[in-house]
This record gives sequence, C-alpha cells and structure tokens, in this order.
Amino acid sequence: MRKIISLLFAVILIAFIVNVQAVPYYINLKIYRDGYVLTRIFIYTSNISEINFTIPKDVENIIVTDENSLPLNYSLDHGEISIVCPETKLVKIIFVTSSLTKKEGNIWYFRFYYTYYNVSIIIPSDAVVLNIDPLPLKVTTSDNNIVLYFSKSPISIEYTLLPPKNNVWKNNESNTDVTNNKTNSDLSNGSDKNINGEEGSPWSKVPLIYIVAGIASVFFVIILLYMLRRRGSNAMLTVEERDIVNFIKSRRGKAYLTEITEGLGLPKTTVWRKIRKLEKLGYVKTEKRKEGLLVIIR
Repeated sequence: MRKIISLLFAVILIAFIVNVQAVPYYINLKIYRDGYVLTRIFIYTSNISEINFTIPKDVENIIVTDENSLPLNYSLDHGEISIVCPETKLVKIIFVTSSLTKKEGNIWYFRFYYTYYNVSIIIPSDAVVLNIDPLPLKVTTSDNNIVLYFSKSPISIEYTLLPPKNNVWKNNESNTDVTNNKTNSDLSNGSDKNINGEEGSPWSKVPLIYIVAGIASVFFVIILLYMLRRRGSNAMLTVEERDIVNFIKSRRGKAYLTEITEGLGLPKTTVWRKIRKLEKLGYVKTEKRKEGLLVIIR
C-alpha cells in the first residue's frame, strides 16, 4: 500500500514539474515610431519539459529558441503559448506586436497589462513622454533612446513624437496670402516678414502640439528625477523584496516584522535586511512600537 501511495505521489510530482505555468525572468520591449513593439522574453527553466504562459494575442514574426539559439517547438492559441523545452536552461521568445499601442490625435498610448517582473522599455529617441504609471526605478539611455526599468508591470506610458530631424516644416501659406500681405517677390527672396515688416519667429512654423508637449516633458522630467532621487537607488527589487511589499499591502499597508517573517516563512535577519533596503529606496518606513517594529508602505 505504501508503495502504491509513493508511486502516485511521484506521478503527481512529475506531472507538476513537467508542465507548469512559467513566469518570465526578464522582458524587454522596444517601441518604434509606427507603434509596433519588439518584444523579447527570457525564461530560465529547470527540470521543466513544457511551459505555458500568456502573451499578446496579435503577434507577428515570433521566434522561440533555447540558450544556443536553437529553435524550440511551440503552439500558440489566442495568446496562450505552450513551449516544449526538454533539457533547456533558457527559453528566448521574440516577436513583434502592434496591440500594445494606440494613437489618438498626436498622442500615443502604450499599455502593458500583463504581470511580468523585471521589465525594461525602450522608447523612441524623438518621443516626448507625457505620463508614466508607475514611475520607473531606473532611467538610462542606449543608442540615443531612453530606457525605462520597472520592477513589475502593468505599465502605462503616454507620449508624443517630434517630427523626424530630416523633415522640414513647410510653410503652407501660398504666395498670394492676403492675410500676411506677402508678395511673390518676398517669398522668392526667402523673406519671412509679418504684416508690420518684421522678421517672423521660427517658432511660428512649429505646430502648437509640439511646443506644449515639450514644455510638459520638461516638467515631467523634473518630477521624475525628484522621485528617483527620493528613492535613493536605482536597484531592481528582488523576488523576496517584492513579496515583502505585497505582503504589507495585503495587510492594509502596515505589518509588524514578526508578521512578515511568519507570513512569508523567511528568516528574521533576511526580512530585516530587506526592509532596511526597501526603506532606503523609499518604498516603506518603519516605526518602533511596543508590539515590535511596524513596517508601513509609503
């Protein structure tokens, strides 16, 4: 009887190991001017023969390989991908999608609703960011592009695009524009004068949306730098640190050190070290109470 029970337990354990819901270790997204997003997902595997998880439904040019860039067998069904990966240490998934962005007027909206950890997003070099939620943990540049780092998604970004540098704004005024009293000879000589004969400002040729976006971008960058400096570090959160933050949030934003250690099953010294780091980053604050050390979400 014991042998039968042991055998059944082994079968259940193997079934759990060989087919699990995978969580990507790292994901990189590069947004292009036309709204397409190049997506790279990296998943470390161990003793797993098949993984399953969710990706955007509308994907193009998908490539699935192992750590040696050898192709892997996979099936895709309405955003649910299953990958066969025997004896594979790393699974790499690359695809292009346009389902993460949409444009309304001159404003682009990027929405990444999937729950992934360690997310980096590359936005176009000529993008003017209007809003980001949440604020990134780290901001760098790569090949004149801005790179935003997040510990976790969902992520929302609103931005507008400046005209390409090789484009020249054209004056749509005709040579016979009575409003500006310009003559054919003035235009042929390259003159740009208003009705008073004064030289027109070059800003008059710039669309208003780009002037407003530029001003908004300056204020946004100032606020972003202030928030990043307040956190005091650009380090990405580890899994244990994210678990601590989520645990405190589940307790209405407050929890004692003993509650966290017991709830997560982690050593007290480890939790204390992680809390000190989170406090330096600006995620939490601590207060000494009679009951013990109280950790509060900022």
